[in-house]
Amino acid sequence: MKSIKKILKICGIVTLCFCGLICLLVVAGFLYQYFDPVGNCLDVGGVWDSDRHECRYDCDKWVKGKGCIVFNKSNG
Repeated sequence: MKSIKKILKICGIVTLCFCGLICLLVVAGFLYQYFDPVGNCLDVGGVWDSDRHECRYDCDKWVKGKGCIVFNKSNG
């Protein structure tokens, strides 16, 4: 009987640790998305405008001092 209680206690501790790890990963993912807007912008294919602090999709490149640069796109 004591061995069954000991096994159940260990299973409970393992389950609690697993749930804690899942919660930690969820919180870390949220914090990454919230506090890393530049990386998130680049991940979704945008260009980070450092003057306006926003993600832009109408530029091919952003150069500080020059701003938005759009490359000529030929229909070839």
